[in-house]
Amino acid sequence: MIANALDQEPMDRDTLDGLEIVFLHLALPKLVAWKVTARMIKLTEYLLTRPDRDAHTYGAIFNAYALANRTDLALATWDKLSTAGVDIGPYGSSALIKACARQRDVGAALQVFDQLLRRRVTFNSYTYNCLLHLCCSAGRIDEALAVYNLQRLETNPQSLPDAYTYNALMRGVLVSGRVELTQQLFENMLEDGVTADPKLYLNFLNAAGRGGNLGLARYLYQHLLLTLDLGRSQQQQQQRQRQSGVSQQDGSPSSAGGGRVTDPAAAAVAGPLAAVLNPDPEADSDDDLDLEPNMLYIVNALLFAHAQVGALQGALAVYRQELLGRGLRPDAYTCTALLTAAARSAGTSLSWSDVHSVVDIMQQYDVAWTTQLGTALINAYRRVRVWQRPAAAAAAGSSDRQQQQGKRRRRSSSRSAAAGGGSSSSSDDEDRADQAPQQQQQQPLDEQQFFTATGAP
Repeated sequence: MIANALDQEPMDRDTLDGLEIVFLHLALPKLVAWKVTARMIKLTEYLLTRPDRDAHTYGAIFNAYALANRTDLALATWDKLSTAGVDIGPYGSSALIKACARQRDVGAALQVFDQLLRRRVTFNSYTYNCLLHLCCSAGRIDEALAVYNLQRLETNPQSLPDAYTYNALMRGVLVSGRVELTQQLFENMLEDGVTADPKLYLNFLNAAGRGGNLGLARYLYQHLLLTLDLGRSQQQQQQRQRQSGVSQQDGSPSSAGGGRVTDPAAAAVAGPLAAVLNPDPEADSDDDLDLEPNMLYIVNALLFAHAQVGALQGALAVYRQELLGRGLRPDAYTCTALLTAAARSAGTSLSWSDVHSVVDIMQQYDVAWTTQLGTALINAYRRVRVWQRPAAAAAAGSSDRQQQQGKRRRRSSSRSAAAGGGSSSSSDDEDRADQAPQQQQQQPLDEQQFFTATGAP
């Protein structure tokens, strides 16, 4: 009906006047989808003459222009309306900025925002958030902060910052690398009375971890537990473990899937990683895996913050108490964080069993290999001062070397009777050749031996 009325020459205004304006708003994106841009432009011109037009009408017009990739028409329409002194309202201003955002034109959006301010157009938080999202996505954090500071000065409660505002800002912080702004933005959020959701807390934790601010990351995590009431599930988990007589301390078995060294001989030489991470196959239970959404990502973000500064003992405590204690399953990001913490830890003597205990976790929980995980594993192995080999292989290698040395001594003694003293130099050469494999065993394993030992593909 609307399309037929628009095709009439002249346009059938009587038919359009008989329709509710909301149906005409809904018709605009349909005309764009049908690729009849000429009809859409005629309908927008008609809507601007309707006496019952409102802020939703301007928003629908600008949105239709944006969908048709005709930002130039949207800006031209805005210029005519502003010259006539029309207040397009929060819906119209938000749609106009979104039209610039679809073209990734930050400069045009900022220019439009400046004109909106000068002409005192009515705003709300959505208008600010649209511009903040565009600036932060482009990594232009300075412009985003300027808009954010103006938003905090608003007197209208509907225009003040909300959770989406800080989500957009934290995205800009991560994209631009300005992680030093994390603490100030978090304090501003508390001052503004904004309640953060798990996604926002995760962004704050990631930014604190990238900045190496471990104290802030721990504070954010504790604040998250208190705000979202996530500590209760951990307390219930620990209470069930105490009732079952299973302890999570030291090397005793743990119902969460870690904390036992099965080999007594290995327990005597195991380092800090193996004492905590050695998995217990019988303890892998799926009873407590249905927990809060995104909780694994939040714990992994805290692990990453410890890994950035090489806080190995703290990372192990987080892994044991916050991840296993909540019944969460480790993933590739978990193992990467643990290996990174081991590689960057200072003053910690790592052994082959320490690093290989993380590989055991991967095998137990079917963790897939990733590029980051493989790189972290190599870096952790580089921290191992002595590349240990299985005791049986080492003993076999020592026995073979002794047998070869005995044969060479017998051959040298038989040659000395026939050739005199010239055999001493030959025997010395053979001894030096015999020492070469022994020296090579002190060097890092070659590529094939490395991947065979670690189980990597």
